[in-house]
Amino acid sequence: MAQGAETARARSARRDAPEAPFEREAVLRALGYRSGKTQASDAALAAVDLGMQEAATLLQPLLLYGDAALECAGPDATVRVPTLGLAWRSPALTAVLAGAERVTLFAGTAGAAISDAARAAMSRGDYTRGVVLDACGSAAASALADRARREAEAWARGRGYRVTVPYSPGYRDWDIADQEPLLRALEARRIGIRASDTHYLLPEKSFCGIVGWVRGLVELPQASGCAICFLPGCRYRRTPPVGEPGTLLPAAPRRR
Repeated sequence: MAQGAETARARSARRDAPEAPFEREAVLRALGYRSGKTQASDAALAAVDLGMQEAATLLQPLLLYGDAALECAGPDATVRVPTLGLAWRSPALTAVLAGAERVTLFAGTAGAAISDAARAAMSRGDYTRGVVLDACGSAAASALADRARREAEAWARGRGYRVTVPYSPGYRDWDIADQEPLLRALEARRIGIRASDTHYLLPEKSFCGIVGWVRGLVELPQASGCAICFLPGCRYRRTPPVGEPGTLLPAAPRRR
């Protein structure tokens, strides 16, 4: 358990899952195909299906969570998780967590094996296999991140809360370097996740972030995922970003 955490729980995704935990469409999207705009050939689809079968034997999916009380300071746009010794300054993050009483921190990885296999295939000149395996790893990490959101939501709802959109260092004005203290608070090295000196998460197909817990009729931001990311030229983008970098997110209508 992370020092000072009020609750912390580590869970492992099933390693004996009979099917890869992602869809063919997600792999095609990671490869740059867009539904209604580009069409994969039969050969490409066959390569994807073969890659998904191999990926299912390589994935080592793991998730890690930590829940704690939250403090959001409006004037200085600082978010604090006192029991974990965390403090982040970000107006956009403060807006996302407005009204939140607690927060779930999470980190997850699809494991190193799939990226290792992709690199090995590329080094041997088997470029199709390498690219497809890399795309499978990206699709698996995305599916695992969605699972982390669903589990955090279920955990919060069971205690009378709703949840905000998941949010990660690097979104809008939240400094990507802030993922290091988040990982330390979760002791993410327990599941093999660390950040490089240039702030890349390792293993490659890894992620981390937070979800806020709110009660009552607090307005929740309606944008998430690609809509809150301004990474230029991203081949995985599904939708355009909302607004401009550093601006606040639009709120969804109040639920009554």
